[in-house]
Amino acid sequence: PRMVSSHLLVDLGLGLMNKAENLSGNTHMENMERALLYRDGLIIALLASRPIRRRNLAGIRIGINFLADSSGYTLHFGAHETKNHEVLEHPLPHWLSPYICRYLEYYRLMFQNAAHHDGLWASSQGGALCSEAIYDRVAIHTKNAFGHSVNLHLFRDCVATTIADEDPENVQVAADLLGHSSLAITERHYIQKNTSKACASYQNTLADLHQKLQHDKEMRRG
Repeated sequence: PRMVSSHLLVDLGLGLMNKAENLSGNTHMENMERALLYRDGLIIALLASRPIRRRNLAGIRIGINFLADSSGYTLHFGAHETKNHEVLEHPLPHWLSPYICRYLEYYRLMFQNAAHHDGLWASSQGGALCSEAIYDRVAIHTKNAFGHSVNLHLFRDCVATTIADEDPENVQVAADLLGHSSLAITERHYIQKNTSKACASYQNTLADLHQKLQHDKEMRRG
């Protein structure tokens, strides 16, 4: 019941950033509210498209894990930074680039001491935003949007299940996005198929079987 399509999660993130752009910012507090909203929206949109683990999300450092070149932005984590001890590298979607630029060049600089640390997610307290704070902020926004919170780890389930439902022929992409060594791990732990669809399919199979048995019985009687 807590599963949400990745498309809706991306839309939520983009919606928060667009809302921040449309709010007035005449005072420091108003500008801070806009910066918080934009940052949170970018976190949600990025996580919905590249569902990295919570520790990696909070630990993104500009110039180390967050790299920019002529083709766009890339997330890079060394083997010592990932759970399975393998290098993880994800180019970020091109449609996200304008939002990232806007955050880096405008909103991030509104945060206290942001110019003096390399954490991608700046905190209003100065320094980088910790994983617990990211968890809480995402939980608040998703609960407001969907009536229940979507925690950071559940984003991984949502992405895997969305791919499996909409593009089953390329479900291997889900394993690649989640950084799994095999598709079996993804299927076992993350892909949560729609139960109602499974039940309907099962009932249809039973109905077809029952109809065939009835037909065979009538044929034998004839």
